[in-house]
Amino acid sequence: MAQQQGQQQPLRSSFTVTEEEPQPPQAAPVRAPQAPDEAEWDALTPERLAAWAARVHSEPQFADAIGSRAVVALVASDADGSMEWKTRSALGELVSAVSRRTRVPSLRADIQRDLRGLALRKLESPGPRPTREQYYPQYQRKACTRDLALLPTEGWGSLEVALWALRNCGSDDLPSFLEEQMARIVTLAATHCSRFVRQVGFSLVQAACERALAARPDAAAAAAARQQLEERLGATGLLAGGASDAWPQVRYAAALAGRAFLDLAPAPAGCNRCTAAWPADYLAALFVSRHDAAEGVRVVAQINWRRAVNMSGRRLLAANAERVVALLERCVRDPEGTHELRQAACAATGELALSVDRTATAPFAQRLAALLAAGAADAHWAVRLAACNAMHDFAGTFPAALLEGGTETGIVPVLIDMLGDAVSGVREAAAAALGACCRNWPAPDALPRLRTLLVTTAGDYLRRVQQEPIPEGLSRDSVFSDSDKLVHDNDPQVHTAQVTFGCCQMDAGEPHDHEHEHEGHEHEHKPWWYTDGAVYLLRELAQRWPEDAAALLPLLDAAAKCQWFPHHQHLSGNIHRQLPRILEGIGKTPAFCKELNLLHPQH
Repeated sequence: MAQQQGQQQPLRSSFTVTEEEPQPPQAAPVRAPQAPDEAEWDALTPERLAAWAARVHSEPQFADAIGSRAVVALVASDADGSMEWKTRSALGELVSAVSRRTRVPSLRADIQRDLRGLALRKLESPGPRPTREQYYPQYQRKACTRDLALLPTEGWGSLEVALWALRNCGSDDLPSFLEEQMARIVTLAATHCSRFVRQVGFSLVQAACERALAARPDAAAAAAARQQLEERLGATGLLAGGASDAWPQVRYAAALAGRAFLDLAPAPAGCNRCTAAWPADYLAALFVSRHDAAEGVRVVAQINWRRAVNMSGRRLLAANAERVVALLERCVRDPEGTHELRQAACAATGELALSVDRTATAPFAQRLAALLAAGAADAHWAVRLAACNAMHDFAGTFPAALLEGGTETGIVPVLIDMLGDAVSGVREAAAAALGACCRNWPAPDALPRLRTLLVTTAGDYLRRVQQEPIPEGLSRDSVFSDSDKLVHDNDPQVHTAQVTFGCCQMDAGEPHDHEHEHEGHEHEHKPWWYTDGAVYLLRELAQRWPEDAAALLPLLDAAAKCQWFPHHQHLSGNIHRQLPRILEGIGKTPAFCKELNLLHPQH
């Protein structure tokens, strides 16, 4: 029985199920994507090109189908001046996407060759430069002859798009940027007359540095790459020119390129001194850029300065003082420069005089003083403010150079005139600079003459507020109330056809070759501005000659009680803000004013 059980056969069913091996799913046949027809290429729109670019990213085979035709369209757009800027830019993005996503190496090479040919042809043979009237018909009434480099036009749109496409679809190795043709493209683009082309030119310099950093080289390889960039592109010269460009967008692109370039020269760990030999022009440009009015440029420039010089800034500035002063003069006196460059140059002048060794900067003191005098007479208020602040620092370092000419032809008459500036900050900075002149006057025998001049000026300017015109229906004993202000703010005769800013004040460079109603900031100064500046001057006189300041307090009281003009609140508020420092200087307490009934309004 047991033997039968051991030999028992398994039961078999009347039917058998055989398991078949699973077959892999058959892939759908790959069909070549349908390329756009000629009618679609003839009616290009930004939306259609953007859709094609998105399809290129998701379907690489679509890039192979339209690559050649896209490049042909981009080259043709150069000859077709009617293509809109948005369409041309979207076409460049499409070409870049095709170059990055195509699976055909020969197509990628052809795209880059055609882009280089287009860019080099446009850079070497720019043709006639368009005029302002072609882009701004509303200016045809005025004879404007400004340089095209200062015009925000699209005259070089096809070149800019080709360069952006070339930058985005470039090779991933540094040698491609060091080839003779590409090196010439980068150099010409970074020095082009159009600011849009210069911006993408410095972006190409940044791309070249990033290609060198992509390989994560050691210190020796990084130094070799930096040397190649300097030899083939003249990198430091290009970056120095970009740092002093007239347009902040170009300066920002140059600062970013400089940061990538400086990454190729890192300082050794634990070293606090500069280990690389940078050209003097590049150091000077970095120094001025640290004071740029554009925040993005200023922040990146400060990072670049620390990376370039480490803790050796004062020593390097002293060694290259002549080149630094030459750059400062060029920034202030360049007829095509902007107020931002002039403002940065004035601020850098103050730091140069205050922080760098005096023995190195003393031979250039007269030139720096003349530079600040030119900044104080500038048409833009920010430049005048920076110049006054720099004079405050300069007077403590080189008083003889700043005050040459005495009280008649020196800087003192300029500062006195700036006490009536339209901007309150400039008035205060001018008074502070005059206070520094009083404390550091180099000729003791001429100090009484300066004292008499400033005290007389303070008294005269404190009385200027009496010349404010009296509005209709009010008298000198009236108060310009809120209801009067409401009527004044809605008076069409007061506010109709009023020019808020002169065109030269808002534009770059010196006054234009056309006539207009208000020439820069040379409009009629209001009398209360001089009184407001005299309040700041009185604050400075109280620290130096308190007895003279105390004698002017009745005039200050009379100025505070002039309340018939629309801006009397601004003047009265400033008087009460400066009064504690004035009383502290003359050794009086606030109770002193109460006893004499000073600064108490009559109403």
